[in-house]
Amino acid sequence: MADGALLPGWLLWSLPAMFLLHDAEEVLFLPPWLRRNREWLARRFPQLARRMLLHFDGISPLRFAAMAAEELVLLVAVTACAALAGCYYPWLALFLAFGMHLLIHLGQWAAVGRYVPVIATSLPCLACCGRGLCIMINSRAFSLREFVLCGMAGCAVAAVNLWLVHRLAAPPRGAARRCMSPGDYFPCLGCCLSRIVCRSAMNLSGLAAPCMRPSSSPCVSKTR
Repeated sequence: MADGALLPGWLLWSLPAMFLLHDAEEVLFLPPWLRRNREWLARRFPQLARRMLLHFDGISPLRFAAMAAEELVLLVAVTACAALAGCYYPWLALFLAFGMHLLIHLGQWAAVGRYVPVIATSLPCLACCGRGLCIMINSRAFSLREFVLCGMAGCAVAAVNLWLVHRLAAPPRGAARRCMSPGDYFPCLGCCLSRIVCRSAMNLSGLAAPCMRPSSSPCVSKTR
């Protein structure tokens, strides 16, 4: 990075702001959209839809929101580090990864051929990312090599983090999957978060987690 180069605060904090706006659209509108268009997706993309729909069936909107919250906390922490300590490389990596994420949504929109509940915010957020990228290029804050390396690192970190949160949020193998009604979401808040934490601890320690037993889950009767 160029000596003495500083990025404006509005640009730094635009990243978590854009992410919050974009993921709010996904959390609120994507699950019901998948349910409404389930049969059409299965006909249009039979192989991909079979795996995707089964996976999303096992993730309640509450867990979906918890996944987005984890990513938002990570972005806020990295942005605060950049704003307060001038540590820009992690922020640049996630900024470029978010831009790539938005480009992937454009490709999904083109492939599906109809509105997908990610595109309404993807277009304005992508424009903001383009504006921010132009500012960084014109200020010569980063070299081409730094852009490339940070972009690759950010995409790798984002991919690994996305895989982890989806793995932790998915129900245990063999568990029956069904879409929960809105009345089921809020009573299960503590249960869902504790199951994610316990599942992570179980994977790390290799020991059975007592909180994963069906008898200790207040939501088990609703998810069977």
